[in-house]
Amino acid sequence: MQAQRDALLELSIANGGNTRSDAKFDIDGAIGTLLAYAEIGTSLGSQKFLLDGEGMQRAAPARFHGQHVLCAPRGGGARQRVQFPGLGLAEKAATALLGRDAGA
Repeated sequence: MQAQRDALLELSIANGGNTRSDAKFDIDGAIGTLLAYAEIGTSLGSQKFLLDGEGMQRAAPARFHGQHVLCAPRGGGARQRVQFPGLGLAEKAATALLGRDAGA
């Protein structure tokens, strides 16, 4: 996408009626979102979730331990961006691609 940034900007302006500034926000936001999620995916390796904060002992015996985890949701995204369609698509696609194997 970065290599085609100028072409994507022109498409956004021509098809979406965006100003150049709005087109830059949309396309750069989409590229940044996909890069950020790709970095998360790379850091996961074969792991299917991320730890969220520190775990804690939940009761007197040490075997009762609690830990929050972040994992991919099941189902599709229902969020819609009208003014920045490229960014909206990237947000949905990035989470779907990252979680495609996690729910299996």
